[in-house]
This record gives sequence, C-alpha cells and structure tokens, in this order.
Amino acid sequence: HEAMHAWLKELRGAWPGRDAALRAWSVASATAFAKVQPREAVAALWRRRLARIGDFAATQEEAARGLYARTVSERNGRLLLPHPRGDVLLKARADRLDLTGDEGVRVVDYKTGAVPSKKSVEAGTHPQLPLEALIAADGGFENLPKLRATALE
Repeated sequence: HEAMHAWLKELRGAWPGRDAALRAWSVASATAFAKVQPREAVAALWRRRLARIGDFAATQEEAARGLYARTVSERNGRLLLPHPRGDVLLKARADRLDLTGDEGVRVVDYKTGAVPSKKSVEAGTHPQLPLEALIAADGGFENLPKLRATALE
C-alpha cells in the first residue's frame, strides 16, 4: 500500500509514459520494501512479484488516465451511525478514490490476496467497499465533498 500511494503521488498530473511510470514504481516499491528488511530469500521472491505488480499497475493506470478528474489515495474517512444504545463511528482508509468530476467516485481496494466475489460483497460478507461508498456518499472522506459511488473495485 505504501508503495502504491507513493507511486500515485509521483504520477500526479499528465501521464509520464510507461517507461517513466515503471521507473517511478521501481523507486516507490524499493523504498517501501527496504523498510520491511526481509531475509534475502524472501526479498528475492518479493522483488519479482513487485515487478509484476508494477507492470500491471502501469497498464491499469495508463488505461484509466482521462477517465477521472482526480485520484486520491490512502484517504481517511469516517461516518457516525446513530444507534439508540450509542452511536457507532465507522472509520475507513480508502486505498484509492477516483473522482469523475460529476460527483461520482470509483472506490478501489488494492488486494494482496484473493479478491472477494461480487456475490460476497452484495451478500455483506465483505463490506469494506460498500462501507467506503457509504462514507463517500456522506462526504466523510477528508477534504472531499459528498460523492456517489459509480464503481466498487
């Protein structure tokens, strides 16, 4: 998550091209990875995995450019839910929010494991994205207006 956040921050503005984006990913992922200080055998496996993630992320990011007016990452949000026996404060940290410019938002969660199925999200067994959409609709993400979720990914 730290690498993705740093990478997206570096890519603000116009798309720099695939090569520059991959170089920025390499720096961001190496910086984040160095903080973990894994054993060499683990590091060797993860370096290859991070390179594949960077390639995938660059492909996705290039395709998404032009579709969104603004992208924010690692944004904190909160929503107070009233309850007769005491209010409940819902807190979340959105991995990525892509603002459409017409008060719409694509809510994205970066998964390191298996992505929950659409059926499980709709059934409520994986509530993270719907809850983040609810926070967005209430204007609960820091420095963002009320936003209507157009996609949960």
